[in-house]
Amino acid sequence: MTRQRVPGKWLQWLENEVAAWRNEGLIDDGQVGTILNRYTAMRENDEAERGGKLVTVLAVLGALLVGVGVITFFAANWQVIPKWLKVSLVFGSIVVSYAVGYYLAFEKQNYPRVGRAIIFLGSILYGAGIWLVAQIFHINAHYPNGVLFWAIGIVPIVVVCSSLSILIEASLLLTLATILEQTGFQNSNYMYLPLMAVIIILSYRLKSRLAVGLTLPGMAVWLAINTAISFKSSEAIVYIGIVNMALGLLFYGLGCLQKTAERLAVMKTPFQIVGLLVFFLSSFIVSFKWFSYSQESFIRTFTVSPFFTTSFSIVALLAFGSSVLLLRRDRAKKESFREAVFMLIVVAAVSVVAFTGFLMGRTGFVAYTNILLFASVVAVIVMGYVNKEPVLINFGLIFFVLDVIARYFDFFWDMLDKSVFFIVGGLLLLVGGTLLERRRRKLVQEMRVKNYAA
Repeated sequence: MTRQRVPGKWLQWLENEVAAWRNEGLIDDGQVGTILNRYTAMRENDEAERGGKLVTVLAVLGALLVGVGVITFFAANWQVIPKWLKVSLVFGSIVVSYAVGYYLAFEKQNYPRVGRAIIFLGSILYGAGIWLVAQIFHINAHYPNGVLFWAIGIVPIVVVCSSLSILIEASLLLTLATILEQTGFQNSNYMYLPLMAVIIILSYRLKSRLAVGLTLPGMAVWLAINTAISFKSSEAIVYIGIVNMALGLLFYGLGCLQKTAERLAVMKTPFQIVGLLVFFLSSFIVSFKWFSYSQESFIRTFTVSPFFTTSFSIVALLAFGSSVLLLRRDRAKKESFREAVFMLIVVAAVSVVAFTGFLMGRTGFVAYTNILLFASVVAVIVMGYVNKEPVLINFGLIFFVLDVIARYFDFFWDMLDKSVFFIVGGLLLLVGGTLLERRRRKLVQEMRVKNYAA
């Protein structure tokens, strides 16, 4: 049994409580030992590590403020500075930041966190330098490339310095670059895919769940905008939701697969959380009644976007394959079996609406998408309870409440007097919220009790 590390004060409180339980006859001496053996006091270096994280946060914030200050100074005095001095200041500030940061973090090693923060400052100055050099020499360039070159240029710093903050910066810049490229110029930025793969690989190298969790939504954004570009009409929003439903299932399946591998188990959480979030949000959006009106133009024209057909087929097949692989790799665990069956059924259901939704008509489409969303929410809640995963329960209950609220507004807004509508809706929310919160607490408590008894 792995002993959990807790703060010393917490453990002292538990010891007093356990002693009181024994005196009251609630537990015997053997149970006292069993309970206390589950925990060990947190070491001083753990507390020091927490303090170190605070230092990192403060240093990064300080680097951001310095970067803003330097850029503001340049902007205020830009017109009076000669070109040669402008270029020298730009390159000099970048080199000095990298050199000083590397010296403190890796050569001297006496201020590693501050040194990494200064390196992070250098990455900000590098990005500012791209725009400043373009302005100095009046370079009229494709502006999304500036953000793209910024992201690409700081990736080597991540490799050399293993900097998590710069990795997250590169991930966010890469997503911003593809948004600017696709929305501003209607171009499908396929360069995003290999670059995103590099970011994911580096995230695994640094074992950063945060970096993975921030990078995966960028894939959903890229896929959504490309789908919108490929349709160029009102039905695009429906198919953006459908293709991202499949992508969410793929992310969730990859998270379940990694849970079966000891070395990759730590990365299951961001994949599962982002996967469920993308899937449920997409399903929720598509389930609204007024989205079905965009189906009419699609029914009339009967045109299919090649990009949507190709991308959905690839993502759905990968999601299907991950569920099959999950069944084959971990047959003994019922938990994996339930997750794999859930994915197989939902992938098939989403594929049906993707390729035959235009044949369902308005009523059929609304009914199908609402049943799919509700059944998926219930399935996730049940899986969370059976598999003892509170995250799944919380996700399911949140979207259950959102779905009830949305359906109330979607279907009854025009049927009731507005005062009655709000009164009834408010009462339903109050009662439903109370009951759901009570049930959620009970489920989580039952799981904790079962874990302790196991």
